Amino acid sequence: MIRVVIDTGVVVSAALKDRTPEEIILTIVASDEFDWVASVPIVKEYTEVLSRKKFNLPTEVLQNWSEIFDGCISIIEPEELPPRASFY
Repeated sequence: MIRVVIDTGVVVSAALKDRTPEEIILTIVASDEFDWVASVPIVKEYTEVLSRKKFNLPTEVLQNWSEIFDGCISIIEPEELPPRASFY
């Protein structure tokens, strides 16, 4: 299974466009080949960005996306990166 992190911009496009991007996201995550993964901060970012006044998304659309996030995203804990190497 391929683990996929979907960029916030892609999620916003899916919410704003004529449903085609949303259908693509749902097709990908419904596939047994892909696992949509995100950390808690990324899911919060999705929600916060979609809720911005400039997008003017109706409450029912925001609720629908919240349900998609809850049902389709596997929450992961990001691994700590090793300290940066110093070069002299």
